[in-house]
Amino acid sequence: MADSFNQGDELRGKIERLITWRSGTNRAPHKPLQLLIAIANAQNGGPRLQSFSEIEPKLRVALDTFGPVRKSTHPEYPFWHLKTDKIWEVKSDKEVTLRRNSINPSAKELRDKNATGGLLPNYFDAVKSSPALQMDIIHDILDNHFPASIHEDIINFFGLVLKEGEGEPSRDSSQFRRQVLVAYDGTCAISNFSVRMNDAIMGVEATHILWPQAGGRNSISNAIAMSTLHRKLFHLGVFTIDSSFRIRICQKASGKNGFNDALGQYEGKKISLPTDSSIHPSQDALAWHRDQVFRH
Repeated sequence: MADSFNQGDELRGKIERLITWRSGTNRAPHKPLQLLIAIANAQNGGPRLQSFSEIEPKLRVALDTFGPVRKSTHPEYPFWHLKTDKIWEVKSDKEVTLRRNSINPSAKELRDKNATGGLLPNYFDAVKSSPALQMDIIHDILDNHFPASIHEDIINFFGLVLKEGEGEPSRDSSQFRRQVLVAYDGTCAISNFSVRMNDAIMGVEATHILWPQAGGRNSISNAIAMSTLHRKLFHLGVFTIDSSFRIRICQKASGKNGFNDALGQYEGKKISLPTDSSIHPSQDALAWHRDQVFRH
């Protein structure tokens, strides 16, 4: 049992130090998303090694939904390169050939060679035998790579089992929320929605523009007050805000039963801004959101 705990602590440490590509505030959560597939597989009693052909469709959609905006997605990258973090292995029927002048094989090569991948045996056994470790790793990945507003969406997408109750928000996060809501008079900058109960502001949240997971700070100029609905849609890239503070909605976004009332009608509308221009949303942060999060 003690050895299992040691393996779990060791694995969490390595996941904390994952080698992920970064360039300034550009992010690449490919490996974290691949690991969430592996954890979900362990929770469901699946085999240690999963075929790339099985993983590829799910990971491709995950990258397209929760990863940065790119012209193309590459699920083969995390499947292959998690080996460098010394927690993962890849096996295949025949030797995998890398692309010319590259450190990566193609997705087709992994499929053709029937490549399978998964956590190393000691780590897989530790994860599979410990629901507590599974939950700790899920929390670590979500907290380190994604904003809290979309954690539930990611959990549901992968079918993960997660423990209830995360306690009270930290003092810093509570103070940040309070400062942003005061600046925006407790009102959603998108829809002007506002509800108070006994002087408590309900259903409106401080929404990071440049995510803390990408280096964003808890500052008023890196935040906009939004309803909980708009906060989630903003973090999922369904809409963004241009340099003139006008709302731009993803052309792929559509819906029925209130879509226009909730979002569609705001296309091109200028958001409500604080009176003090020094705390208006940062243009650099908005540019990051348009480049890294908005789905176009």
